[in-house]
Amino acid sequence: MNIGHEAETWACQHIQQRGWQIITRNFGWSGGEIDIVATQADQLAFIEVRYRRNQVMGGAIASVDLAKQRRILNTAKFFCSNISVIRNISADLMS
Repeated sequence: MNIGHEAETWACQHIQQRGWQIITRNFGWSGGEIDIVATQADQLAFIEVRYRRNQVMGGAIASVDLAKQRRILNTAKFFCSNISVIRNISADLMS
């Protein structure tokens, strides 16, 4: 198991402990990939998980550049185009 997978597993556990249900992990298509899709009540969250050993290069937030943000947004739109229920949607970063 690699460190990225371990970080995603920790993130899933953290999310579930707060009452969220994991819909899927590593949802992807040709336009991109989202680490975790989760739901709670009427909220749908698209979660990017980043692990950094230190903050030297700006940490997790700095690692999600504009191109990555666009891929996440496009993948979230693609995911939503395949479900019939409209929900409150958020895109989140966990590190």
